[in-house]
Amino acid sequence: MSKTLILVAEGSRARLYLSNSPTKPWQEIEDLIEPKGRMHEGDLVTDEKGADPGTPGGEGKARHVFEDKVAPTEAVQQAFANELCGDLERRRLAGEYNRLILVAAPAFLGMLRKCMSPEVTKMVVEELAKDLVMEDAQSIRDRLATLC
Repeated sequence: MSKTLILVAEGSRARLYLSNSPTKPWQEIEDLIEPKGRMHEGDLVTDEKGADPGTPGGEGKARHVFEDKVAPTEAVQQAFANELCGDLERRRLAGEYNRLILVAAPAFLGMLRKCMSPEVTKMVVEELAKDLVMEDAQSIRDRLATLC
């Protein structure tokens, strides 16, 4: 029997559905929220960036501020994506599904792709790069049906 897991996600929320039949309604099995994902960037930064005071004794030399390589909001979203990928791997090992459908905001879908194990990636049968996390299961299902 085919067991399809459907992950609908964006940077601060993910919903997991399970489908055992193409004709029966999906069963929502989990609704995950990352509270930091909804915070403003300024609320995620706890202190000032580090700085290079410039050359000692060098008059007129500008001091340099070290910039973050990853924005704090992006780091929170990547951590959430990693958490979801770990959950997908755990569920795969437990035999909870043998097919996977991903529906996620475009940038977040990219984050998920980067952290999924090769075994989970092989189970992906369909992807939709849209933020539909606030829609009900039937609306999401209808959107997927128009792709086939």
